[in-house]
Order: sequence, then structure tokens, then C-alpha cells
Amino acid sequence: MLEIGAPGYRCGESAVDRVHRPRGAGAITDGRVRDTRQVRELGFPVVSAGTIPYDSMGGHELAEHRVPCSIDGVRIEPGDFIVADSDGAVVVPAALARDVVDAAFATRASEVEFRSAVANGMPATEAFRPFSVL
Repeated sequence: MLEIGAPGYRCGESAVDRVHRPRGAGAITDGRVRDTRQVRELGFPVVSAGTIPYDSMGGHELAEHRVPCSIDGVRIEPGDFIVADSDGAVVVPAALARDVVDAAFATRASEVEFRSAVANGMPATEAFRPFSVL
């Protein structure tokens, strides 16, 4: 289960703990999160719009899951893949997942070759031509 917060959603350690315990996979919100150190210690991935020191003002409860929703104008359907880290999140529609994964691996291979060429003395501007990455 992935909890997705509504716009402006705020959560802290106690909210994350409630989602984490029943098999939660992670949380994504375009709101803000507090208690970041404690959340990291739980080993539960949370991606948010930032941090905030205020509490969640009355708490939150999970009202629905496995239903379509939107975050920041991006539609998310049940079964879609979400890849997220501290730099942000990407939603991959389930129907495109195989093509996107294949393209990501191909891009990563080009990046490795690019770095190797530059490490072996090729100027970055020249290495860009055959590998198409910087």
C-alpha cells in the first residue's frame, strides 16, 4: 500500500507509523512532513514537498486506497509505478512500465560508458556525441 496525501497534507512520525505497520510501502504527498529523523529511522520511504515543524492538527486517517488520485496535476491510477527519492517522484503508467524500465537501463548504460570515456581522457563535449548524455 502506498499512501498518497491530499494537497497540503502534513504528516509526522505517528502518521507514518500508522501507515508503515500494516504493510505500507511508502508515502508520497505534495504537502510537508515533520519528524524527518524519526521517519527515516523507521525505514519507511516518504517523499514530500518539504518539511514543516507544525503538527498534523488533529491527525489523519487513511480514507481510501487503490483508487485514482492526482498530485500536483499528475493522475495516478491503481497499478501505476511510482519511483521516488529526495529529488522528487515520477509516475509511470502501468501500461508503459516495461518500455520505461528498458529505456532507463539503456540510459544508465550510456551514462556509465560516458563516465568511463571521460575518466580515460576524452573531453566531455566529445563524449557527448556517441553517448548522448552529460
